[in-house]
Amino acid sequence: MKRYLFLFFVFVSIQLFSQTIVVEKSDYKNETLVFYAFSDYISMIKDTIAIVNTDENGAFSRQLSLSTIRCVFIDLGVYHCSLYLEPQKVYQLKFPDKRVKTTVEELNIYFEPIEYPIDIVNSSPTDINLLLYSFDQIYDEFLSRNFDSIYRYPQSKITSDFESKINNYYSEINNQYFDEYKNYRIAELKYLGPNRSYETIGFKYFNGEKILYNNFAYMHLFNLMYKDFFNLYANTKEGEKLVNIIREGRSVIKLKKCLENNPSLSDSNLEELIILKAINDELFNPRMVSQIHFPRPQLKIILDSIQFFSSNLEHRKIAENINKKARADCSIKNKISPDFNLLNFSGDTVSLSDFKGKYVYLNFMRTDVVPAMESMDRMINFYKDHQQDIEIVSVFTDDISEFYQLDTTKYAWPLLHTLKNDESILEYYKLITWPQFFLLSAKGMVIASPAPSIQENFEMKFFELIDK
Repeated sequence: MKRYLFLFFVFVSIQLFSQTIVVEKSDYKNETLVFYAFSDYISMIKDTIAIVNTDENGAFSRQLSLSTIRCVFIDLGVYHCSLYLEPQKVYQLKFPDKRVKTTVEELNIYFEPIEYPIDIVNSSPTDINLLLYSFDQIYDEFLSRNFDSIYRYPQSKITSDFESKINNYYSEINNQYFDEYKNYRIAELKYLGPNRSYETIGFKYFNGEKILYNNFAYMHLFNLMYKDFFNLYANTKEGEKLVNIIREGRSVIKLKKCLENNPSLSDSNLEELIILKAINDELFNPRMVSQIHFPRPQLKIILDSIQFFSSNLEHRKIAENINKKARADCSIKNKISPDFNLLNFSGDTVSLSDFKGKYVYLNFMRTDVVPAMESMDRMINFYKDHQQDIEIVSVFTDDISEFYQLDTTKYAWPLLHTLKNDESILEYYKLITWPQFFLLSAKGMVIASPAPSIQENFEMKFFELIDK
């Protein structure tokens, strides 16, 4: 009997939370399409929400089981499409006309897809997608017209007036997600003022308030306010002990107590989320020389502590996602790069071992990718200044006939080409976009994966690593 009651409960729960997405006809015929969402808005790791197979008419129907409103995405050729899904709703969608990426667009690491909000055929005036779209249109127009006043003057009356008018305009809308979204977008206007401070906005809108993990407006403002927080807080009187607490690998509890020295940070859940955000920034955002550099092993200990012992399941998931990113980021880091045999312009075979004894700035290029060739030109002056300290090795992976068209008088460092029958180096470095950069030690160990490009301040990063 208990088993039947359990199955009945599961069935009712699925029906209660289910959403159905339907496309009756599209240009995407006999294709496999993937809907995904961000697992969380700190790690930004993607979760696959649904994989659908379209028929000969490009049609499909699929039931989902999302328990809360979620923003889901789907990439269709050159389009990046978004859609908010509410529980217990059926969405009849209309996809954009098909336009596939060109070869140049496919290979261009800087290609920006066209943002396209999916058309909802059976939409109602109170649909969350229409509400958010209309609000964002009003908000963006207001911000563009009044940015100077908002940015320069504290307690701007124009922001208060806008808040009153927008609340009155949407007064008859009864949608909790929309109300919270609207609330935190307006809070962002207040944060943009000249007295920008996480304390004031944090105390009013975050400390002691419910954490809205899946609300984009809440998490966008949170990420904006608490960006690089460990560096920010360590330079305050309240946070003077923060550096030692982290470097000595002390507990999350002591770290929280340090944060509680600031009155706007007296909420344990908020403190833990800020710690997760700060660790993510330390692990994955480039550090300036003037900033404090916190040791990764100690950060990892704190992260593991939250992942395995936090009472907040959402925080455990975020910590796990950050750890996943860290493992992927370090998959070849601190490992000896495999030797390779590549062709130079003279048709001779060149090996990676030929460069042992010097740092190697290994980069992968294509002649038909504009950003790649721009990066080649940017490396010219860097190589002139630092060729005694580091060797640049550029490996081209496109057609060898194009490789031989390069102007070798421009580039003084080794230019190589992959052999057709040996793509192991491409697989090892997981190349899917170009250009890509890696830094190898004098012994051939990968010490930056990926490394910054010249325009991303590689020069500073390189000498930081040498100092270490």
